[in-house]
Amino acid sequence: MDWASVNSVLYTLPAGYLRSGDTFTWWQNSLTNGLTGYTYVTDGLNEQYDFATAQNTWLDVWTQLTGNVRFSNESDTQVRQRITILLQQGRSAAPAIENYVFNGLGYQNFVVENFSYPYWQLNLVQSNTNSIYKQIIGSISQVRPAGVPFEITVPFGGLYLDSINYLDAPSVTGAFLTTPTSIVPFGPSGITNQSQPTLPTTYLSDPVLNS
Repeated sequence: MDWASVNSVLYTLPAGYLRSGDTFTWWQNSLTNGLTGYTYVTDGLNEQYDFATAQNTWLDVWTQLTGNVRFSNESDTQVRQRITILLQQGRSAAPAIENYVFNGLGYQNFVVENFSYPYWQLNLVQSNTNSIYKQIIGSISQVRPAGVPFEITVPFGGLYLDSINYLDAPSVTGAFLTTPTSIVPFGPSGITNQSQPTLPTTYLSDPVLNS
């Protein structure tokens, strides 16, 4: 509640408790100031109890309770969307991985599965930095099928002319453009997801959350 709302409630007291004059107005205003500060705190606390409205460090606590952490420069809106996708949408299947990497992390991609030798490949449409690749690999641990090997490929170099073969015809120099790719040289930390505690250390050490 804001100052005006609190003040209006105080003036709904029965007429026997109300007075006229500056002195009584000052008294009411002093009560309003104290109660307004209290309501701001309680309203803010109620917001932090709700994942949909939590902010800043409190949102980090919610994130850590799911076994995740906020990425560098990740806004409240971005981390809330990413965790929501993790909790509410599918996992393990190729469409689930594609959805999480695109809508949760913000990178265009497509997944190719190899059923002759069980493994899958995450293909990023655009190249990026090594730190981003490591971030993606660490982040998909909760949506990828545990125990199934995988690799990540990214575009590498420019377009170039290739040689092509036509059916029942000799090899010729083709005019079709192909896009070379490169395998990201970072593998997962393990073939299965590691068990990790969900109680965030932030809750135990941050003086704002725990006095």
